[in-house]
Amino acid sequence: MNKVSNIQVLILCGGLGSRLRDVIKEIPKPLAPINNTPFLTLLLNFLKKRGFRNVKLLTGYLSEQFEELYKDGSELGLEITYSVEKFPLGTGGAIKLAIENSTETHFICLNGDTFFDFDYKLFESVYAGETELNKMILRQVDNATRYGSVDLNQNGFITTFMEKNQDCIPGLINSGVYFLHRSIIEHIGEGKVSLETEVFPKLVELQKLVGIEAAGTFIDIGIPDDFNKSQILLKPYFGD
Repeated sequence: MNKVSNIQVLILCGGLGSRLRDVIKEIPKPLAPINNTPFLTLLLNFLKKRGFRNVKLLTGYLSEQFEELYKDGSELGLEITYSVEKFPLGTGGAIKLAIENSTETHFICLNGDTFFDFDYKLFESVYAGETELNKMILRQVDNATRYGSVDLNQNGFITTFMEKNQDCIPGLINSGVYFLHRSIIEHIGEGKVSLETEVFPKLVELQKLVGIEAAGTFIDIGIPDDFNKSQILLKPYFGD
């Protein structure tokens, strides 16, 4: 069986981080300090520990800060390259740009402000089969209010993305971790495109998006409350 760790990892790092602007200033959100260590450094070390080596950072806002800090990745024992937006492309547009300039067939894609410690071997059955299906890792949470939730059919295909609402109810949420086939770019238009609200609904209609529930330490540092929580939650991963 092919090893998932051989796949190139795309990390979305181009967002403006406006909701954290009062907490961090003049640095991109993925570089927000977790006990004085950039969040992205923790994430990169986590990936290295699990066997990944080939990483591409999808940057835009303050992109030079990433290149100054990580260079070619050799100091972390990684091979890091960059896909830089000249103007905002959204999550879908950023992924399209990165894939178009790559020769790879499969990719693992992560959000640069989200940490999820789950078993990446969950992707291996798809990788071995060379299928064009795309997979989304889902996480069960007690309160899906902030995220919206996902419905699956009996075969594991995602059928519905339910919008965020004010009710505090549990649900399966999009964790921001994806296994993508390069054919996904056929469903991404030109310019600024949202992966979450424009591309994934198309894949749902075509039955090309499978959901996999996984458990493990999870946090999205995109809002001040969770950024503050991450200072404690991610302590076990220092030196990981």
